[in-house]
Amino acid sequence: MRPAVDQTARETGNRGQIVFVAWLSNAFTYCNFFMYGTAAALVFGPVFFDHLDAGWREVAALGTFGAGYIARPLGALVLGHVGDRFGRDKALGLSLVLMGVSTVLIGVLPSYAVAGVAAPVGLVLLRLVQGFAIPGAHAGTFSIAIESAPSKRRALFASFAISGTAFGFIAATLVFIPVMALPHDQLPSWGWRIPFFLGAATLWLGCRMGFSTPELRIFEHERNRVRVERIPGLELLRAHKRAVLRVGMAALVATVSSVSSFFVLSQAVNGSGVPAATMLSMLVISSFIAMFTTPAWAWVADQVGRRPVFMAGAIGSATLTWPLLWAVDQANVALIFIFGILQNSLAYSASNGVAPSLYAEMFPAHVRVSGTAFGIQIGLLAAGMGPGLSAVLMQHESLGWMSVASFVTVVCVVATLAAWSAQETVDVSMDRLDER
Repeated sequence: MRPAVDQTARETGNRGQIVFVAWLSNAFTYCNFFMYGTAAALVFGPVFFDHLDAGWREVAALGTFGAGYIARPLGALVLGHVGDRFGRDKALGLSLVLMGVSTVLIGVLPSYAVAGVAAPVGLVLLRLVQGFAIPGAHAGTFSIAIESAPSKRRALFASFAISGTAFGFIAATLVFIPVMALPHDQLPSWGWRIPFFLGAATLWLGCRMGFSTPELRIFEHERNRVRVERIPGLELLRAHKRAVLRVGMAALVATVSSVSSFFVLSQAVNGSGVPAATMLSMLVISSFIAMFTTPAWAWVADQVGRRPVFMAGAIGSATLTWPLLWAVDQANVALIFIFGILQNSLAYSASNGVAPSLYAEMFPAHVRVSGTAFGIQIGLLAAGMGPGLSAVLMQHESLGWMSVASFVTVVCVVATLAAWSAQETVDVSMDRLDER
């Protein structure tokens, strides 16, 4: 048996490098993922679904965005197994490679006019690969961050992974601002493809980070200290079913992000006539602010607890959804900016910033990646379907935006109750967490 690594070694590991790995991995992964969402909201309708009526063209394009979430539970089990058995960095590297390859291939897909039904089929298949890839980076970075953090700073450290997600969203949106300024005949033919070629950078990072760098030290420490399950997924489903379900219900709060970003973008531009550059600018500004408010809320959670901050963010998000969607319906640009920024960078960032520590601390080390990954993906199925479902709800003219606001409110209430039912872990040491 290998000697255990003491607490001092654990506390004095290269935290800066580990936090940067978590931040950079999520930034690259989600830049690719959000580029797809932006393209689905703005250009995929006429490129891949021009044979449909305008309203259902939007539903189909946003529906492919949700397709990526269908593959996430399977990716969570497979990549979670890799992370718990062979190392957090191996799961990260594999996730980044899969994400980079699928993103580049989306950029070379033919349009419906060229390839017929094969074009949208290929789009959906590649989106499924993107969805499969996400959980390894998502849960792996959460686990790395809290396992390497000082005991009183776990939420803060884990929030930097989410901060990387915000940067990925900013990068994905900024790339599309000049692309959307291209002439209308060039945008659907070749212009939209340019951002997807950037997936090659993610492929390079995955190869370098996952397969050319030393194993992240904290996993070696954990593997020496606790047992490693032969098949973590079986242990997870046997002994941690309630925690998986609780994380899944809490993760429903991510619906706020997908609806207030991609559905609002699509509805404002295609339904209310707001210029695309204006909406993209709002999303960039709110994401930039969220890069700072997210760790700020996590710092608060390290002082007062994970649950109250998460619940306040979910309730605030549900409340702000109503005036935001009303402003979109009225095409009131000033109010869209005000409520959009408040929604994304203040309310939602509270839940989002605390989520990594809240979720990951529900599981011991030997199933942490598997449990966090699988639980999150259950909830994110609703988040992924959120834009498409919202577009369907908008087809009912009698309710319109109010039906979408009601949908978001319901999922926020469920997420709030799930967090309320969880154990508060702010004062629980990693040793006690890992003994469960």
